[in-house]
Amino acid sequence: MTCFRRRRARWFGAVVAGLLIAACGRERTNPIDPNFAGNEALNPPTNIQAEGDIGRIRLRWNAVASSGLKGYGIWRSTVATEGYVRLGGEVADTLITTARTTFVDSTVDIEAAKVYFYRLTTVDVVDRQSELSVFVSAEAQDDARPPDQPTDLSAVADPSSGFVTLTWNAPLNDLNSQPLTGLENYKVFRSQDSQDAFVQIGEVPSPETTFVDSSTLVVGSQYFYRVSAVDGDENEGGRSTSASLTTANTGLETPTGLQTASRIDAIDVSWMAVDDPSLIGYLVLRSTDTQATFNPVTADTLFTTALTTYVDSNVVVDQVYFYKIQAVADDPQLGLRRSAESTFTDGVAVSDETPPSAPSDLIASLNETDLGRVSLTWTPPTSDSDGNDLTGLAGYRIFRSKESSSSFILLAEIDALQEAFEDTTVGQLTIYFYAISAIDEVGNVGPRSTSANVTTGGVATPRNAAAVSGIERVTVSWSPNTEAELISYRVLRFADPSDTSPQATFTTLQTTFVDSPLTVGETVVYKVQAVATGGLESDLSLFVSAVVGADDRAPDTPSQILLEGPSSTTIQVSWRAPRTDTGGDELTGLDTYRVYRALETESAGLILVAEISSSSTAYLDEGLTMGSTYIYRVSSADAEGNESVLSSAVSRTALGSGIVVPTNVQAQATATPDVMVSWTATGNFDSFSVQRKEPGTDSGSGNFITVANSLTTTSYVDTTVLSGRVYVYRVVARLGSSFGDESAEIAVAVP
Repeated sequence: MTCFRRRRARWFGAVVAGLLIAACGRERTNPIDPNFAGNEALNPPTNIQAEGDIGRIRLRWNAVASSGLKGYGIWRSTVATEGYVRLGGEVADTLITTARTTFVDSTVDIEAAKVYFYRLTTVDVVDRQSELSVFVSAEAQDDARPPDQPTDLSAVADPSSGFVTLTWNAPLNDLNSQPLTGLENYKVFRSQDSQDAFVQIGEVPSPETTFVDSSTLVVGSQYFYRVSAVDGDENEGGRSTSASLTTANTGLETPTGLQTASRIDAIDVSWMAVDDPSLIGYLVLRSTDTQATFNPVTADTLFTTALTTYVDSNVVVDQVYFYKIQAVADDPQLGLRRSAESTFTDGVAVSDETPPSAPSDLIASLNETDLGRVSLTWTPPTSDSDGNDLTGLAGYRIFRSKESSSSFILLAEIDALQEAFEDTTVGQLTIYFYAISAIDEVGNVGPRSTSANVTTGGVATPRNAAAVSGIERVTVSWSPNTEAELISYRVLRFADPSDTSPQATFTTLQTTFVDSPLTVGETVVYKVQAVATGGLESDLSLFVSAVVGADDRAPDTPSQILLEGPSSTTIQVSWRAPRTDTGGDELTGLDTYRVYRALETESAGLILVAEISSSSTAYLDEGLTMGSTYIYRVSSADAEGNESVLSSAVSRTALGSGIVVPTNVQAQATATPDVMVSWTATGNFDSFSVQRKEPGTDSGSGNFITVANSLTTTSYVDTTVLSGRVYVYRVVARLGSSFGDESAEIAVAVP
C-alpha cells in the first residue's frame, strides 16, 4: 500500500485547513497539537461512517476509550486531500464539535458541492488533540419529495362582504409519510359549480394557513376550493380534499343593457340604471378571457362608480376585454348587498393613427458663453396634422443638416416636456440647418417644421510652432491665439509625423511647454491645438520635431566646506550644495556627494571615503586616530555620473580634548511639534553643540547632523522636527577650537 505523507497547508485562524494522513500509519509528531507528546492513548476515532440524506449528511463512529476524553472535533472539506475546516457544534468550545459519537451536518450547501469529506480528532480535558482520522465521504441528496397534502380545509363566507375565508392544517410529513424536508408555501385553487375546472387564485407563504378570497363571486353559485403544499425546491404535493359553499341570493336587481364603445387608448362602458333605494354604486368587472375570473377594474373592490358610465383607460390597444357589471347596495336592515353579475360584453381600444402637426417658431442661435453649443427653441403643436384636436404628444425629433437644408439626419429624440434643446456636437466655422417634428405616444411622427440655420464660430490653429532640444527634454513654443473664448492649449507628442494617435497629451495655459524627462537621442514630434469654451478645439498645427539631448554637464562644486571635531576620533564635514551646473548653467541634476580624504598631506593620495545622497550636506568621519591630521575635499555628481571638480582642501587634526562630556541628556517631545533637549555639564567648556539623527528600522542607522552650535546654556528646543518621526540626540562640549567626546545618545518619538 502506498502511504501519503502529511503536508503543511495554510492556517485559517485557529482552524487547520488541509491535513493529509496515510491510512496505513501515522507519524509520531502531531500536526494539530505541536505540544502533544505523542501519547498513543489519545487516538482519533475509528470506524467512521458517513451517510447522505436530503440536504444533510449523518456521521457516526466508535467512541475513543480515554479517561480524559472531552469530545470530538469534526473537520470538513469538499476535496479529500486538503481544505479541511472544523465545524462549529453543539457545545461552546473552540476545539470540540460534539461530545457524542453521532453528528448530523445540516450546514452543507448542495448548490456549491454535493460530495463532502470528513475527518475527526479526539480532544481531552486539557485541550490536547489527536491526529486527524482517515477521511470518509458522503453525498448530500437533492430534495425530490413533495410535502403531503394539507388537511381539514374549511371555507366560510362573510355575509356582509361576501368574502370567503379558507383555513387548513399544515402537512406534518412528506409524501408517503416520509419526514418533512421543507415547506415553503401553499397554492389555493377554486372551481365554480363543479370540481372539473380548478384554477389557481392565490398563494400563501408558510407558516400561514389562512387565505381570504376577496374576488367577486356569482350570486347563487357553488364554489369548490382546494389547497396544495410546496417546498423550497418547488416540489408540489397533492391537493387537499375540497371544501365548498354556495353564495346567497341578495335580491338586488342585476344591471342590464351593458354595452361598450371604442375610443383611442380607452373603452367607454355604459349600462342601464338599477332602481333600488339603497343603491350606492356599481362594480365594474373585467377579464381578458370569458372563462377566467372577472376582477374589479380599480383597486376599490366595494364599487367602481356611482354613475352608469365608466371610461376604462388602463387598457392595451387592440386587446379584447370582457366586462360585467354588479350593482352594490347598502341596506340599513340587510347590510351590504351585491347583485348577480350581468352578462358580459366585449370592447376594444383603438390606436391613434394621426400624428401631431409640426412645431412652429423654430429658432437656432449660438450660445453666448459657449461656442461649442447651438440653442434651439420652438412652440409645441396644438392640433393633430389633420387639424383635429391633439390626441397625444410624447416627444420631439431633432434633425440637423450640414452646409445645406437637403440632407437632414436625426440628431436627438427628447421628451415632450422640453421646449428647448442644446446641440453640443457642432463643429467650428460651419453652417447648420435644423428642423423638428413631433411624435405622439403610439409613435406617430408628424411633419418637420420650417428649418432654421446658424453659423458657428471657431478657434484658429496655433501658428509658428517650434521645438528646441535640451538635456533630456524638449521645449515647444508657439504664437498665442487671440480668441476671447480661448481657455488652454494642448501639446500632443507623437513618435512619427504620420501617427494619428499621440504618445502623450499635455494641457497648458502658456505658449511654451517643457516635455521632460525624455530618452536621450530619441526624436520626438509635436503638434499644438487651441481649446476654447464649450469643448471647441482648433485643428492641429503642423508638426515640429527635435532630438532629445544628453546630459554631459556636471553640477557645480560644493562650497563653504566646514570641518568640526565632535570628538577625538571623529570629524564632521559639512558643505553648501551647488545651485547650478558647472559654468553657471541651469542645474540639470544632483544625485550624490563624494567625500575624499588624505592623511597628513595630499601627496599621500586622496581616497574616496563616502558617497552620500544629495539630500544631506554633512558627513561624520568616524574611527580616526587621535593626533592625526586629515585633509578633505568634496565633489558633487549627477545621475548620469558627471562629477564636478573637487572643492578646496580643508584640514583638521583629531585631538584629545579633556573637555567635559555632557551627562544626564534628556529629550522631551511636545505636540507643537518640537523637542526640548537638556543636559548637565561641569568642567571645561565654552559652548555646546546639539547633534541629531533620524534612524531607520535599525536604531543605529542614520548620520548625525548638527542642529545647534555655540550654545552657552544647557538646554535647546529643536523646532525642525516632524510629527510621527523618531529622533536620536547627543550633545558635544566645545573649548576654544576643540570639541570633547559625544554624550550618551537619547531617542524620542514626536507625536
